[in-house]
Amino acid sequence: MSYKKTKKVPIIYLDTSIIRDCFVRRNEDSLNLLEELRDKVKTKGYICVTSFFAQMELLDIMKNDKFFAKQVAKR
Repeated sequence: MSYKKTKKVPIIYLDTSIIRDCFVRRNEDSLNLLEELRDKVKTKGYICVTSFFAQMELLDIMKNDKFFAKQVAKR
């Protein structure tokens, strides 16, 4: 029985801070990183993942930012 050699594909974990940087365009390095990763996903099959916790954390941070902006606007 013969076995095929499988190509190992890098799996890149995206943390909350990187995703948030891209949403609010806060850090140019994070945007550049995601652009490079997008190219690697298309050309080399890289896989990008994040956790459910990171998604929930991101939603919580965005909710707090929105609340803070509303409170500042009231004053």
